[in-house]
Amino acid sequence: MIGEAKWGDTMGLAHLDRLRRIRDLLSAQGRPGASTARLACFSAAGFSEQLATAAAASPDITLVGPADLYAAT
Repeated sequence: MIGEAKWGDTMGLAHLDRLRRIRDLLSAQGRPGASTARLACFSAAGFSEQLATAAAASPDITLVGPADLYAAT
């Protein structure tokens, strides 16, 4: 998993694009598992509609908000 966390920023497609570039660079370096690494965005402020749509359409993108972190088990 490759991820990024923000507290006060709403995460958007630019954050996802950065994570994809990182995954591509690690994959090009031959890092094991890099090409299949999930991309994770953690944000207390939420996610743009575009990022939420991209995550819903792709199983390799995970969005984690406060409700996910503090959900009762």
